[in-house]
Amino acid sequence: MVYERAELSIAPGQEETSQAAMHSGGLDLLAGAVGCHPVVLARGVEPSSSLLPVQWDEFDSHIKVTETPEFGCLREIAGPFLGGAPTVGHFAPTA
Repeated sequence: MVYERAELSIAPGQEETSQAAMHSGGLDLLAGAVGCHPVVLARGVEPSSSLLPVQWDEFDSHIKVTETPEFGCLREIAGPFLGGAPTVGHFAPTA
């Protein structure tokens, strides 16, 4: 099991639009990937931020997804609203 934490910087004024775009298709693209568990998108309490925590069966599942056309579509959906590159980290549970 691997946990991915993607912190998204949202362009000012695009918070509502970005959430709507992700909920109307972006999250489904990701959740439909092999090895991906249900995903949620959390809007930051601080303006212009969102958190996308994703649980994967294994790290390789995540890597394979990034090479698919669906991941390209996800980038097209999210890209216009980003205020910079996402900050992404991957974590493995400990005992």
